[in-house]
Amino acid sequence: MNSVQRRLFRAFVEAGGDMSDGRQVERFIHFVDVQVTLMPPRVKTAMELVLRAGDDVRYAELAAELAARERAAVTPTALRQRVARGMRTLVERVHRKRSGRPASRLPGARRIESRAS
Repeated sequence: MNSVQRRLFRAFVEAGGDMSDGRQVERFIHFVDVQVTLMPPRVKTAMELVLRAGDDVRYAELAAELAARERAAVTPTALRQRVARGMRTLVERVHRKRSGRPASRLPGARRIESRAS
């Protein structure tokens, strides 16, 4: 299990998931797969690569693979940024789904206040 996968499972447990319940774990994995498919194309592709990577995520190698797929230059830093964006989205959605509360009410969620014009 790589660090990205561990972070997702940590969010699952923090949101009240039970790792010993195989059914919950399977539903969680399905939920993650569905959420990744709904992401913007570049973030989706980066997340798919990293989630399917082995125990050690080698961003330089994955960036080269992604660059070949996209036929464009993709640096390891750009790949990391895409993965970070995807992870923020996934972790927020895991907490929102498990808690049943809107994301804005979650601890640590940023509050966006509208300004009166």
